[in-house]
Amino acid sequence: MSWLLGAATVQFIGLLIAISGWRYILLSFGVQIPLRQHFKIYTISILTRRLPGIGLDILSRTYLYKQKGFAEKQISVIALTEMVIFGLSGAVLTILISLFAARFDNYTTILLMLAVLVLFGVLIASSPFQWFLVWLNQGNDTVAMLKCHYFYNWIAINVLTVFLGGLTIAFLAFALGYTSPDLILTIVQAWAITVGVGVLFFWVPGGSVFVNGVLLLALSTSLTTTEALTLLILFRVWVILAEVLWGTLGLFL
Repeated sequence: MSWLLGAATVQFIGLLIAISGWRYILLSFGVQIPLRQHFKIYTISILTRRLPGIGLDILSRTYLYKQKGFAEKQISVIALTEMVIFGLSGAVLTILISLFAARFDNYTTILLMLAVLVLFGVLIASSPFQWFLVWLNQGNDTVAMLKCHYFYNWIAINVLTVFLGGLTIAFLAFALGYTSPDLILTIVQAWAITVGVGVLFFWVPGGSVFVNGVLLLALSTSLTTTEALTLLILFRVWVILAEVLWGTLGLFL
C-alpha cells in the first residue's frame, strides 16, 4: 500500500510540474490567470482523452481558454507543441540516464534520440521557425512575446515530469513485488524512451497500441515478459483512474 501511495504522490507532483510548464509558456502570451484555473482546464482536457476521437484534449483545452477570452490560434498551436516538447524531454532524459549511469546497452535508441535533439536545435535556429514565431506572436504586446529560449526551458521542466512518470511506474513495480538491480533506472529510461517515441504516434488512430508496445519492449529488457505485461496493464489502469480523479477534481474547482 505504501508503494501505491508513493506512486500517487509522485504522479500528482508530475502533473503539477507539467501544468506549471504549460503556465510558463502561456505567460509569454500574457495569459495571466490563477494556477487553479490552469489546473481546472488542464485536467478537464486530460479527462476528454477517455472519449472516442483524436485530439479531443487539445480541442477542449482550446475551447475552455477561448471561453476566458484568449486567442484560440495560440492555445491550439501551443497545445500541439506540448506533445512534441514531451517527446523531446523524453529524448533528453534517455540520453542523460545513459551518460550518468553508463547505460549504453541500446546504442540505436540513444543515437536516434540524439539525432532528434540535434534536428530540433537546427530547427529552432532556422529562418522558418523565426517566421513561425512572428506569426504566432501576432497581436501580442512586445512585453509578452514567445521566444526560442522558452522552448528550451519548457523541455527542461518536462524532463522532470517524464522522470516522475517513470518513477511512478517503478513504484507500481515495487507494489507488485518486483525487485532487480537498477530497476528504477531501467524503468525510468524505458518510460523516457516510450515518451520520446510516442510523440510519433499520438495523432494516429490507435496510436496508444504502438506506445504500449514500445513500453512493453523496453520493460522486457529487465523484467520477464509476464512481469512486464502485468506492470503495463496495472499502469494503464492506474493512469485511467488518475485522470478520472484529476478531471473530477478539476470540474469542482
